[in-house]
Amino acid sequence: MELAAAAGLKQTISEIQKGKILPVYVVLGDENYVLKEAAQGMIAALLPGKEKDLNLEVVEGAEEDWDRIIPALQTYPWFGQRRVIVVKDTKVFFSKFLLEDVIAKSRIKYETGNLAEAVKLYRFVLGHQGYQKILDIADEAFPQLPGYQPHSKTEVWLKAVIEECRRKGLDPIPYEDNSEKLLKALGRDGKGIPEKNTLILVTDHVDRRKSLYKVINEIGAVIDFSVSRTKRDAAEIESDEKRILFEQAEGLLKSARKTISKEAFELLVNKTGFHVGVFRSELEKIVVFLKDKPRIEPADVDAMVGRTKEDSIFDLQRAVGRRDLKKALHYLRDLLGQKEPPLALLSGISTEIRYLLAAKEFMAAELKGKWNPRMSEETFRKTVYFPVVLKKKKEIPEKSRANIFKLPLNVLFEMLKNAEKYSAEELQEGLSLLMRADLKMKTLRTPPETILEETLLTLLFPSFRK
Repeated sequence: MELAAAAGLKQTISEIQKGKILPVYVVLGDENYVLKEAAQGMIAALLPGKEKDLNLEVVEGAEEDWDRIIPALQTYPWFGQRRVIVVKDTKVFFSKFLLEDVIAKSRIKYETGNLAEAVKLYRFVLGHQGYQKILDIADEAFPQLPGYQPHSKTEVWLKAVIEECRRKGLDPIPYEDNSEKLLKALGRDGKGIPEKNTLILVTDHVDRRKSLYKVINEIGAVIDFSVSRTKRDAAEIESDEKRILFEQAEGLLKSARKTISKEAFELLVNKTGFHVGVFRSELEKIVVFLKDKPRIEPADVDAMVGRTKEDSIFDLQRAVGRRDLKKALHYLRDLLGQKEPPLALLSGISTEIRYLLAAKEFMAAELKGKWNPRMSEETFRKTVYFPVVLKKKKEIPEKSRANIFKLPLNVLFEMLKNAEKYSAEELQEGLSLLMRADLKMKTLRTPPETILEETLLTLLFPSFRK
């Protein structure tokens, strides 16, 4: 049976504690922190006290060997107690139809600062595609790699991931489809393993068409914390992410006997993004800081949660949009001080320029005669956003590189006003300038920080052009 998020986990643990234990459980989701907490809660219910010392086995994804796991799963527990085997980051539900999803997740992990997770995901992609040694992948072969797109932030992600693999000597993770092997071991009725043995599979992706998944859904339970991102409106995805974060906040605040205002919750989410571990950590700091104060307000969040890396990246992009050289250099140096990779910063600036160019083209075409930079945001909402933008939003693919129509109304409004500060020619030249900067970072010995500063000067201060 499929169970949803926190409510499903609560139901599962309650049934385990009552003695209703299934042979296999799947914990599915995007956030490692959530998956870890869920698995730990189930383990504590299945093996209370010191039972887990003898009867718990945890297998990490990189060590997933079903020729070893299956015999262990079929071995009776010590002293008649329960035996639990947990397989983290399992790829047993994977299929070629999920390849693009895994590539996209690797990109997202990289763009949100989690290079280690991005590398792990892409190593699996390479292994699935038959690559064996990372040193066998030459720079000239990049265009043939899965997920490659030229001259884009996708290229930045891919090169950063491959370079990290080379630096640490991390080869592709070999792939073998073991779903039928495990299905045979479990049996279609789940009686292929001892009654007191339980398997917990933790993963961030499944192909629901696989026979293994269908059988487990019948004989076991799937606790789904994932946020579906395909063919969905960005607002729906954001709503799901906030629901998951609120569930985390609710449990923590209840135990601390505190509440949080809607405005404070929204502010905290904006500061941490959809990173459950970071969100909980910051909320815990606020709870401790408040002592006896029963309610968290926006001022408390501002007092305890400093500027995040995401704040500075957004401010850098906004300064570029506003053509504010002084602030752009300030935020650039701040981010470099936080050890943000220069290539990632260059990618963020490129994204802003692409958006500005798309806004410029939009004004020259569909908005010709309708756009006025002096109009108020409310007038923009009535005369442009509802009749024109929402229609375009349905026509443009969500994953388009310069899809300005997915931006929130207020951000799009400012983007259009900022586009007035540049000519179309300047923006086109700006993209060429950024591509040249990308090439310089990868081929010259000049410090990338110097290349970035010179690029900003040339981009925002035309008279600096040589």
